[in-house]
Amino acid sequence: MSEDTTVDVNGGPAPSAPAGGSAEPVREDSRPRPRHEDRAVQELTERLERLTRHAQEIETRTSQFQREASTGAALIAELEATLRAQDQARVQLLAAMEKEAQEIKRWRGEAAAQKERAQRLEDRLAQREQTIGELERLREESHKTSVQEAARREAEAQRLVEELRGTAAERDRIRTEARTAQEAADAERSSLRSELQQARSEVEALRASLNAAREEITTVRAEARTAAESARESAEARRQAEKSLAQARQAAAQDAERAAAAESAAEQASVQLAAEKQRLYAYWEEESKLSSQRSAAHAAKEAERQRIMAEAQAVAAKAEEILASMSESPAPSGGEEGRKDEASRREPGGLWDRLGKAFKDKE
Repeated sequence: MSEDTTVDVNGGPAPSAPAGGSAEPVREDSRPRPRHEDRAVQELTERLERLTRHAQEIETRTSQFQREASTGAALIAELEATLRAQDQARVQLLAAMEKEAQEIKRWRGEAAAQKERAQRLEDRLAQREQTIGELERLREESHKTSVQEAARREAEAQRLVEELRGTAAERDRIRTEARTAQEAADAERSSLRSELQQARSEVEALRASLNAAREEITTVRAEARTAAESARESAEARRQAEKSLAQARQAAAQDAERAAAAESAAEQASVQLAAEKQRLYAYWEEESKLSSQRSAAHAAKEAERQRIMAEAQAVAAKAEEILASMSESPAPSGGEEGRKDEASRREPGGLWDRLGKAFKDKE
């Protein structure tokens, strides 16, 4: 036979070598990995990357929650210290204002007493002036009576005038003292007003600092507002500020609980990630085992193919020897018999047919 077909190790037909020549080398099995395995590996890799990123995000958020919780606790402590200092300053300011109010009340009482005294002196002066008028009238009348009576009355009038002059001097002195006391009271009142204004400025500065703290700490905004108002309100507002601080502490505790929950979720995600890694590692080990088995099967198929090729080459060599021996043997006498012999070899069941069947059986 001139040409035949061989079966490839992968199951497909492949051209074989001609009967008179050597067999061509068969290509090795370069079949790629199945696509569904590549997709599964890629999906597992992507899922592992997503889980890793998710775990990193959870760790980042957990650390951020912890930092925010510590910052909130520090700010709450600072706010409590500020509130305590403000309460102390407010108590001191109230005590000073109460003391100053008592001083002002005392000074007002003294000024009222001095004013009443001056009024009494003025009344006495008016009475003395009235007496002087009466004395002058009497002196005029004394001219009509007698010189002695007039002289006596004039002396009495002179005495009364001197006494009245002393009374007027005392009245001027009392007025001067009252005016000095009034000026001192006005100066003290102005000083108290300036001190009160300074205290109000300090309270406003404290209120501004509290507003800044309220802007920075949004989670304790209501508590900071209540604390700022407690600087100028009563003890009830102070209790409300304490209540607000308790709520802020509760909110901080809730933040800590949320951070703990986030940390627990991160730990669960880490456990899930570890389980996923273990599953992926098991899959990789199974895949490596399957790859080793495929490599062993491929090596066995390659050895079988080499054996079949060797047998085919042996059959081809034997066929060549038979053909060579047939060509070297003397031709039979008579052309008709030679043609009959050749036809008998080519007919079904002849030599050529048997050689082809033997070669196919070897393959």
